Amino acid sequence: MKLNLTDKYEEIINTLYVMSAELDLDENYMDILSDPESATQEMIDAMLPFKSSLMSELETQRLKLAACGVCAMSNTVESVKTRLTPDNPYYSASYADVCRAADAEATSRERSAKGANCSIRTGCS
Repeated sequence: MKLNLTDKYEEIINTLYVMSAELDLDENYMDILSDPESATQEMIDAMLPFKSSLMSELETQRLKLAACGVCAMSNTVESVKTRLTPDNPYYSASYADVCRAADAEATSRERSAKGANCSIRTGCS
């Protein structure tokens, strides 16, 4: 099967283009963004490590997002024990924010439950 350089190039360039602000590529490589036909095999080969690195970073970001979702659904006092710690690669500032919100919800729920057993006349039981 013959390698279609244009398709391979477009796949790599699309990946690079999305995250180009984070890359420090030589301008010659970035110039080919506007002209896929100017891509040489050498240029494509030079960009392949960046694609691999970016795909790995994308997967890490996906898992950080998933961690936020898990924390949001784990809004109980017991779930605090199973949370990620700051040294975990999937821990993020957003995760910490979601944990704080989940803690506030759990605390509020706990207070409401205690309050349900109280009244002004009889006091709390």
